[in-house]
Amino acid sequence: MNANMRSAERASLLRKLRLVLGLFTAALVLSGLTAFPLKSEMEHVVAMRGLEHVTLTEAGPGFDRWILTVRNGLRESYARYPWLAYGTDWLAFAHLVNSLRLTRALENKMG
Repeated sequence: MNANMRSAERASLLRKLRLVLGLFTAALVLSGLTAFPLKSEMEHVVAMRGLEHVTLTEAGPGFDRWILTVRNGLRESYARYPWLAYGTDWLAFAHLVNSLRLTRALENKMG
């Protein structure tokens, strides 16, 4: 009975580890996919919130001001240093590669 209990505990622990690993893998994939088009994503968020023609001073404090600050920062950075997009592409790619490696760990039969 003691061996059965250890086996059940091990199976329960394995399920929990796979759940956490699966959630982390999904977060990596989502993070990787959203890192590719940073500037266009921010332009889309600004448009969805109706802030296309709003200045930072008009936005006031809060979320809308933060969104406009990030959008403006990406615009200025990409205009002056276009190679920055290359770095975020590699970051996104690394997230996706690591998520594939974790997927392999999820498939591994551990006993």
